[in-house]
Amino acid sequence: MLKSFHPTKRLLVETVMELMEPKSPREISADEILSKSGISKGSMYHHFTDLDELIETAQVARFSKWVDVSISNLGQILQNAKSKEDLINSLEVVTAATQSVSRRSSRIERASALSRRNASKNYYDLMGKESDRLMDSLEDLAREAQEKGLFSRKHNPRVIALMVQAYTLGKIVDDYSHKPVSESDWNAIIMDLIRNVFVED
Repeated sequence: MLKSFHPTKRLLVETVMELMEPKSPREISADEILSKSGISKGSMYHHFTDLDELIETAQVARFSKWVDVSISNLGQILQNAKSKEDLINSLEVVTAATQSVSRRSSRIERASALSRRNASKNYYDLMGKESDRLMDSLEDLAREAQEKGLFSRKHNPRVIALMVQAYTLGKIVDDYSHKPVSESDWNAIIMDLIRNVFVED
């Protein structure tokens, strides 16, 4: 996403992305962005209509970065898998990592990015493109797994793509619970889904 941006625009977005590590978007000010980036106010408003547009673009860029990593990791797993058991073992490692309590803030950020109220048309358009890219890529990976005989052909690959996202983000419900389920129990039911629905005919 950022590769197509003008260098000044890219630096502004990257600066906001860095500021989002410790802060929520509403805590970030224009003065802070300008001070950290070294870019003038005139240049900032040449590339963005207002602060909201810049922050929205940075939120989508962070989501896009997560999309790139997810697609790359899953693509590598599929490429390296020589058998169904190879695939299951690799997905078990990924499941343990992505569903862990240490990823709580990441899940919350992604859910927040996807569910923003009163977002601008620009935000919906940008996020829509990234969401479609993620769905399309996961669908392609599921189809490829089916063609290689690693996934069952019983289910539409796009539905598989949606289900993967649903259980990944669905953990956010438990992230807010005062009585969370155990990670091992949660991961076990995901692996049952993978083994008995995605993989086995």
